[in-house]
Amino acid sequence: GTTGMDIAEGISSGLAKQSILVELDGVLFVAADGIMNRFDTTASRWLTPKLIGDDVNQLITDGTHIYIAGESTGAHKMLSNGTIVQTWSSSDGLFSDNVNRLAISGNNLLSVNSESAISIIDTISNSITTYDENSGLGSSIIKDIASFNNIAYIATSDIGLARFDMANQTFLAPWGSTGVNNANNVPIAVFDDILHMGLP
Repeated sequence: GTTGMDIAEGISSGLAKQSILVELDGVLFVAADGIMNRFDTTASRWLTPKLIGDDVNQLITDGTHIYIAGESTGAHKMLSNGTIVQTWSSSDGLFSDNVNRLAISGNNLLSVNSESAISIIDTISNSITTYDENSGLGSSIIKDIASFNNIAYIATSDIGLARFDMANQTFLAPWGSTGVNNANNVPIAVFDDILHMGLP
């Protein structure tokens, strides 16, 4: 038979917010209550937790780093050992320090800020370009973002699924129809070269 892992035992923070997790290099990262808990899935033991000092809205990985969407401290890049090596905030050019969602496309880290703008961070040069209601997104509420083939797909409240061509830095015609309107309620993700959308 098979045995399960009880990863709740030994966690340093409450279970209420443990829905935010990602795996990298055999380590499961679980963000809760401003702390990054780390569970070694090979050794079946908890590693020393790391203090983030902010609530986490999302965790993603590019296979090398963990990227953290902070509620009030911006976006962060973390090594697999739990060390934060880079932070991007409003003082660096983010639209705001409230980062709701993240997506990664090559060297571009895409962030949704305050549900009203996207900031594209070049993780090599650290330059940041921001797009808001004055640059193609209308007065939309933005709830999610995903990327595929250098196109960012942005779930918006009033123009459907916005599309941004990162190579040309231009907005393409949005996907708007009866089924994709009010796309601020549409979760989006790319898996196995397919863009998945959940319609309300």
